[in-house]
Amino acid sequence: MERPKLKAPDAMWAAIVGGVVAYDTLCRPGQTLSERMDDYLDHKTGRYITYAAVGMTALHLTNVLPDRLDLIHQLTKLKKAKAPEQIQ
Repeated sequence: MERPKLKAPDAMWAAIVGGVVAYDTLCRPGQTLSERMDDYLDHKTGRYITYAAVGMTALHLTNVLPDRLDLIHQLTKLKKAKAPEQIQ
């Protein structure tokens, strides 16, 4: 059986998860990422921004939104439009 090849995005996901776990394990008491998120949610504007950012990220990662409504997808299209053509 052939082992699946790991790609750059796989390494990035591992880095993100590892970074969150490492930070939350090593940070000062009361300064975890979740506790900071609680501070954002305590304010009306922060709550809306947080819900929008988390919601948009979740909808993007699960491919729920049509491409035209997916802000993150639109940003990657800009990147591709500005990149020089790749030689095949």
